[in-house]
Amino acid sequence: MVPLDLSLESLCALDFALPLAKRLGARVHLVHVYEGAHQFSTIATSPLLWSEAEAKRHLADEVLDAITASEVGACLDAGHAFLAGDMPALLRKLRGHLRMVQAHDNGGAHDDHWPPGDGQIDWEATLRELVEIEFHGALILEMAGQANVEITMANARRGRQYLREIARRIALSRRAESPVS
Repeated sequence: MVPLDLSLESLCALDFALPLAKRLGARVHLVHVYEGAHQFSTIATSPLLWSEAEAKRHLADEVLDAITASEVGACLDAGHAFLAGDMPALLRKLRGHLRMVQAHDNGGAHDDHWPPGDGQIDWEATLRELVEIEFHGALILEMAGQANVEITMANARRGRQYLREIARRIALSRRAESPVS
């Protein structure tokens, strides 16, 4: 994964990653970043994919066009997207480009990396939007670890179960909505 914020460091990382991935038969996934993405980050971040500024929107479209023309995909960090604003709009913008979703929750103010269901993200709406954009990529848990590994694993299992229950409800409701042949 390469963080994409259009800084010199980010573009150099992308220049390095693309030929390496091609040589190894791997794919590159761009992960969006936002202002204040992580307290330890040295990357100068900007709200590239959801900016209201016309120049940023134009640049974001150029980046998405470049993704379409290559083996580069996008990775959505759900916590970052939620903190930055309109996640449904961002998901629609990434339609056809999205290859991975990093699933974690937060309280709306910080990048907390809580288990899904422990914060304010509307996971039902998010998973429904992923179905609408025909997302078929990986959904991975990206949560903060605890000093006690057993607590970390219990949190991961709880977050996974929460998402599975929502996914089952969505699948059942879609089946009920489908016309019978």
